[in-house]
Amino acid sequence: MSDKKPFKVDLATVTLVAVLLIAFIVILFCLISKFYNRMQLATDKVATLNDKIEVISSEKKPVVIEPLDIYSDVVRRLFDIVEMNNFSMEIENFHRDGTVTVNELDNTARLLTIFNECFVRGLSVTNPDIHGWGDIYKKDIEEVAKEIFGENTKLDYVDILDMGLEFTYDENEEKYVTEINKETGGVLPNVKDMYEVIYAEKIDNKVYVYNRYARVYGRANVKNDPVGIYGSSDKKIVIDDKISRDNLSEVLSRYFAEGPQYMLEEEMFSLRSQYRDSVPTYRHEFELNTDGTTYKWLSSSKAY
Repeated sequence: MSDKKPFKVDLATVTLVAVLLIAFIVILFCLISKFYNRMQLATDKVATLNDKIEVISSEKKPVVIEPLDIYSDVVRRLFDIVEMNNFSMEIENFHRDGTVTVNELDNTARLLTIFNECFVRGLSVTNPDIHGWGDIYKKDIEEVAKEIFGENTKLDYVDILDMGLEFTYDENEEKYVTEINKETGGVLPNVKDMYEVIYAEKIDNKVYVYNRYARVYGRANVKNDPVGIYGSSDKKIVIDDKISRDNLSEVLSRYFAEGPQYMLEEEMFSLRSQYRDSVPTYRHEFELNTDGTTYKWLSSSKAY
């Protein structure tokens, strides 16, 4: 039977193990502490952010709707854009069955809108033979287009023939030459757009203008001309397409309702009261430009 030697623990080994264990514990503590500190920092940042959001939310001003005088200059100026009352062409304008933005306006509608603005602003070179119309320069067209349609408005400078006027583009002079339509002699067409502004309001940096609209066919005394009353320029909203030509003058002789009505133009015709409930109301949206004084048209749509 052999004798077992007693197990001896070297003091140096014990000391080394102890030191390593302590070092491990210290390192682990440092890592945990560092991780905790980062978590705490992140939690504090989230809390601070939530506090800021709460403050901002509590300080947010409620939406203020400011009614505008429909006779005011700003309302009349903005309505001039969508009215296009200086033309007799049968085109699909701002009043349609559906939302209209600049993408839905074709090149002709855009140009005629801009021509009308140039005329209203006195930017066309006056020709006394055609009731104040005259040459319209490209530089003015581009400036007006930028203001009312936006920076990226695209235009094709093509000739346009209206029932009353001819607009011929001169590439050398970079302008439109305006003349009376040689074929019609400026005779009134068979279509008349009629408007009634009823309300306007301002919300933050936007203005909304509401108006009633109807398009009437058959004013000219021509047997083959179509007769009808529609609530949209695309004729998708039918008010009365069975009306006789003999009754048309009577229809145009009365207002939408009894009593005085507001019309932007003193000579504006309207429909008699029997059609009042059938005539739709449109909503036009405008946004203040960066200059702080002018407005850009954003959209038009049937409100009700």
